[in-house]
Amino acid sequence: MSRIAACAGALVLLAAPCSVWAAGTNCAAEATVGDKLDCLVATQIAPVLHDLDLILARGPRYLAGRLPSLQGMGDLGATMDLDTPGDFSLALGVMSGVYRRFNDEIGKDFQRLPHTLPEPLPLPAATLSVRYAVSAGLELTGRVAFVPQLEVATQDWDVSATTRIFALGARYELMAGHAWVPSLVTSVDLSYFSGYMEVGRGLTYDLIGLREAARLAGTNWETVRAGINQQYRSKNGGADILGPNDDVVVGTFFHGAPILGWDVYQASVEQRAVWGGGFWHPYVGAGLDAARGHVDSGVQLAVDLRVTRPQHFIDVAGNLKEPVLPDQNVTLESVKPRAFGLRGIVGSEFDLGQHFRLPLEAQYDLSSGSFMGALAVRYAFR
Repeated sequence: MSRIAACAGALVLLAAPCSVWAAGTNCAAEATVGDKLDCLVATQIAPVLHDLDLILARGPRYLAGRLPSLQGMGDLGATMDLDTPGDFSLALGVMSGVYRRFNDEIGKDFQRLPHTLPEPLPLPAATLSVRYAVSAGLELTGRVAFVPQLEVATQDWDVSATTRIFALGARYELMAGHAWVPSLVTSVDLSYFSGYMEVGRGLTYDLIGLREAARLAGTNWETVRAGINQQYRSKNGGADILGPNDDVVVGTFFHGAPILGWDVYQASVEQRAVWGGGFWHPYVGAGLDAARGHVDSGVQLAVDLRVTRPQHFIDVAGNLKEPVLPDQNVTLESVKPRAFGLRGIVGSEFDLGQHFRLPLEAQYDLSSGSFMGALAVRYAFR
């Protein structure tokens, strides 16, 4: 049984039959109600559960090898622009990880969900960083990167994400350059990265009359009505819930989109070689990461099932909700992030005068094939 079948199976069985039969599937041709339900599970429910299970099982592994590369991207720009102890600078910018191969590693085995999540998959964030000069060659750094709520919707997919990165570190000039000899700048960074990504879609079903659903299913309505009355008579003071002329209207909503969340702690070291003077400072470098923590998958289960009798407008949803699982969060898979990573760095920093710097940087993660990019404006208080 899949990871979410045990949690969602009973819920979907209750919520789905009317709308699926109403859509005119061939399950209506089966002989008995039990056969129809078996057909419904096999053709409509099981494939979706299989696909959600793939995201829940493989999604943490997919992100665990990629997230630390974005987290380690801390020393945007490379020149030491604070010369006097006590000077400090503030920088505002944007950054993003760009992740590939989701469809190759996960989506290619989908049975019902669309096989192609739009790629490459971005994970952007706004950044705020500060530097403080201890001496002409040593700066302390602090950094925050975040996205409060990012939502991307396509015809087939709904994706939402929230990210938060907090970091402290230092930058040190190992060697001052001259002419064609580059300056060497080393940085170290300790960071914490948390967030979540919800990948999938909620399933919504329209209102439908039970009598119409029974007709489409090839089932006698009086038999269905008698069964409902018998099941809920003890909860209704001994009276029938459904009268002979009642056409009960049912509306359901089921939400079970997979959620991938993470808490990652990381130490990063970056080495840059910086050329040029005056306006333009190109640089290249490399970054080495060591991470620990966990990347988890889970599912939020929620259901809203309402049954009303139009003539009397009596809501008996409370009775029919009892067999359904209550709203809950369930953690299903947990993996560790990659232990070590290596990144290549290339960038340029533009000197816009006494106070302003404009760093532009791109990185490539060798272990996962992911790209990172960032742009910022830094202002120095001298």
